[in-house]
Amino acid sequence: MGASQWTAFHFAGGETDPLSAYGQSGMMPMLSYQGGSALTEGLDAVTGLRTEVPLGGQLALVAKHWGGDGRNETSALGSTYQANRTDLGLRMALTDDIGLTSTVGVLNESQGHGALSLGERNRMTFGSLTLDATLASRVQAFVHYDQGRGDARPSGLIRRIEGIQTEEVGMGFQWTGDRHLAALGYRQPMRVDSATATLSVPVGRTLDGTVIRETRHASLSPSGRQQDIELGYTYLPRDRSALQVNLVHTLEPGHDRDASPDTAAMVNYRVRF
Repeated sequence: MGASQWTAFHFAGGETDPLSAYGQSGMMPMLSYQGGSALTEGLDAVTGLRTEVPLGGQLALVAKHWGGDGRNETSALGSTYQANRTDLGLRMALTDDIGLTSTVGVLNESQGHGALSLGERNRMTFGSLTLDATLASRVQAFVHYDQGRGDARPSGLIRRIEGIQTEEVGMGFQWTGDRHLAALGYRQPMRVDSATATLSVPVGRTLDGTVIRETRHASLSPSGRQQDIELGYTYLPRDRSALQVNLVHTLEPGHDRDASPDTAAMVNYRVRF
């Protein structure tokens, strides 16, 4: 629309956001990015809009909003989980081949009912940096960092969650030849770096039926940090076919320091008719 660009998007919550840093990088499919984001994996579907409006010179205004809902299967009452996020920032063309995007955003979450409900309204603020570059005529790369902070005021057994801090890191490099592609990816999936939950725990009952409760505190910080290291290779024997091999090695899966490393491989052959 003139000099501005508008993109509407829709995807399942457990899939990769097509307008994420990885989704826009043009890299081959990578196993470590196929699970989607921790912010959307609990949603049945996500719908959103992104726009980029030039401001003159090397600057452009970037805005993105998405929202969705899904059923929380972990709740005995099957309450509905809803979330939406709005980001606003600037994209700067550092050179003809390197771009830097910086955004700040707000995530709103709600879960209607249940003993472990998040409550009706919870908010986190996020800051993100994305660097995309063409390092040579055949080499593309991206680096992405996302950090969030906030608190929650649930209404059930959990009375509040304070000092929430999340973090996510991802990067990738890809070399493209005439009939060969090679990629290297590294990812630290989003995790809760720190958070403290305050719980109101029923511990007894008086003779008149009054429930006796005690206040307990629990750290929600995981013991480790998951790291995915992946190699990808694609060979194009013909214009309409491709053979792809991926190998990913995961350290401390599930952010569990004591978990054994995981290794996975995939061989994929595609033909277009």
